[in-house]
Amino acid sequence: MERVSKNLKPIIVKGSRATLYMACYHSYRLSMTRACIMLIGRPERVKILLSKDYKSLAVCPAAPDDSAAHPVPNYVYRRCGRFRLSSLPLALSIYLAMNWENTKTYKIIGTFDEDQNAVVFDLTGAVNE
Repeated sequence: MERVSKNLKPIIVKGSRATLYMACYHSYRLSMTRACIMLIGRPERVKILLSKDYKSLAVCPAAPDDSAAHPVPNYVYRRCGRFRLSSLPLALSIYLAMNWENTKTYKIIGTFDEDQNAVVFDLTGAVNE
């Protein structure tokens, strides 16, 4: 993620904000609300991009042959589905870079970047849940 557009705005899709939850304790999981995936066009696969300074993370659609992509399960498109991704290296890298407590879950509200068709999360604005 080389650049993050200045053309960002908070997003709400049918009463649900695009939200990222990060939990390091036991699960090392990123969990995104359905709104994140719906906003970028209901893709079959998504790519998670992390800035070099670990201060922002973006979710964008990915090509079917992209080796860095993650498939979006069908349950995400059902009423209350969330996209969950477990990754020890990713979660630990972010937790260490942000000096977060590894026993806590953090919530980050996303913004939609129309130019890049991505939901961007400013990790410095995380709220402890």
